[in-house]
Amino acid sequence: NERDELQRMLDDVRDGKIDLLIFTKLDRYFRNLQHYLNTQEVLDKYNVPWIAIWENYETRTPQGRLMVNQMLSFAQFEAEQTGQRINQVFSYKKQNKEVLSGKVPFGYVIKDKHLVIDPEKADIARQVFQTYIDTGGISETLRKTEGLGLPKTQRAMKKMLQNRKYIGECYGIENYHDAIIDEGTFALVQDMLNRNVRQSKTRTYIFSSLCTCGNCGRRMIGTTDRNKSKGTRYKIYICSGHYRAFQDCINSKSLNEKKLEK
Repeated sequence: NERDELQRMLDDVRDGKIDLLIFTKLDRYFRNLQHYLNTQEVLDKYNVPWIAIWENYETRTPQGRLMVNQMLSFAQFEAEQTGQRINQVFSYKKQNKEVLSGKVPFGYVIKDKHLVIDPEKADIARQVFQTYIDTGGISETLRKTEGLGLPKTQRAMKKMLQNRKYIGECYGIENYHDAIIDEGTFALVQDMLNRNVRQSKTRTYIFSSLCTCGNCGRRMIGTTDRNKSKGTRYKIYICSGHYRAFQDCINSKSLNEKKLEK
């Protein structure tokens, strides 16, 4: 891992093993201004300068450090300006209920930058939801709808059944486009899915049907994270709206299962 190697290098700096850092370009060294400042603080503390051999930047002299700080400040400003412009474009598109990408759920097509219902495929999508209600199982739903051009894995089928675009909601905005599934049917399917505690061969996520995100209200899903120092994994819960289909929730925090249980 690139960041792990960076931390190993900084540990060597702290141990007095490095006198000078030499690398090719600044963008191979850090990701943003804050990352640079945090790293530079360690280098300054242990009097370790650096040189970028493919660029005219270095920190051995006051003039060199001034040039680096000025360059980084302008680069950060430009990045923030670009991000602001992109957000303004996305905001305008949302106000006009336009789609932001070319990927659409089964049963919809893009017409004049808007999601519209494909009548033939919409009937098949409704059949999927009804089949799940009738059978109560994703695997059985897959079997009974095989050959209709639908998802072929349990994970993809579950993602389809959880997609709020089918009730006309997009990017967290209700009535963004016409709905294929009525809210009552969709709510029933979500309730049935939530009753099935997520399991694998080795793990059971006992809170996956109980936790919801404090920001967007969506269900928290179970997964694992790694303790790098101990080399072990532990269970956590994360917002499905941030990590899965929608990715429009800003809540990136995770809940540790042991702490949650206490």
